[in-house]
Amino acid sequence: MGLTGSASFASTSTSYSVTGAGADIWGAADAFRYVYQPLAGDGEIVARVATVEAVHAWVKAGVMIRESLSPGAAHGMMMVTPGKNNNFQRRVVAGGLSTSTAGSAVTAPYWVRLRRTGDVLTAFESPDGATWTTVGTTRVAMPANVLVGLAVSSHVSTAAATATFDHVAILPPEVPSPWGTQDVGATGLAGTASFASETSTWTMAGAGADIWGTADAFRYVYQPLAGDGEIVARVASVQNAAAWVKAGVMIRAELTAGSAHAMMMVTPGKGNNFQRRTTGGGTSTSTAGSFATAPYWVKLARLGDTITASESADGVTWQTVGTATIPMPGVVFAGLALSSHSATALAGATFDQVTVRSAEPFR
Repeated sequence: MGLTGSASFASTSTSYSVTGAGADIWGAADAFRYVYQPLAGDGEIVARVATVEAVHAWVKAGVMIRESLSPGAAHGMMMVTPGKNNNFQRRVVAGGLSTSTAGSAVTAPYWVRLRRTGDVLTAFESPDGATWTTVGTTRVAMPANVLVGLAVSSHVSTAAATATFDHVAILPPEVPSPWGTQDVGATGLAGTASFASETSTWTMAGAGADIWGTADAFRYVYQPLAGDGEIVARVASVQNAAAWVKAGVMIRAELTAGSAHAMMMVTPGKGNNFQRRTTGGGTSTSTAGSFATAPYWVKLARLGDTITASESADGVTWQTVGTATIPMPGVVFAGLALSSHSATALAGATFDQVTVRSAEPFR
């Protein structure tokens, strides 16, 4: 560190003041002040970085999830700086080198959020704590029990910098493990998702101009799928906010707007469709299925780079809609997707009979 840091909490304003020195949070080893608590399993931390002292342009102040207090520990951090914008920084393996994804060109005060879902870390930023933008998503293998908190490094081992944080909250996962949920792309309005264990039903609300073209905007409920497998669901209902509201099952390479993916969907007015983007940033294509409406069953099966889409009126007799070759990494995201076809309005949908099966024979 060079100099000893400090931290205090003001109960009257519910704000933290954190002072830290240290050459950097970067490379293969870090030096910073950390205010933290244990986090068991999935969850997230939210905070507003209210102020950052400009000792250096690269003073780093933000939220962090870290495997241990070792300098070289694997971690993720969503930060605000005085002169280098917001950044999502991570070290995906202990002792490895850091990488970073730039966020907005802003300074404090600004809101930051970091979410853990299994081995996946997702970083967000917001000007107001209400409308959130995803900065990046990455896989960081960490133990079940980690450390979550507020980090400050001055970028100078001979001088300390102080940052203040308020609206700090550590929250449980929105949906039951191993599921995660978030908006993908520029949806316009924030979506929601919830699971009713007594009926095994998912209820979702999602906005977004479309899942189409070279970039998507939708609400996603997902879990990791390693290797071959399939996802099956009955789309029980879809709100007719637009004829092209899209609700269905999806297998996706990444949680980015332009990611390669496949989706088997039900719509209120355009029938069932097998849609896919075979390469990241490429253009979407579609194959029409039955001209049906909810309730209807849909399925995607992955075997190597081949994804097969099927539909069923009863969940017993299945019809293949199409097959496509879509190269994706070994671990992908399988789940439920919903787009309202509008950036200014939400649409609702419900799903039941949802199963994700890994490396099992396909029916």
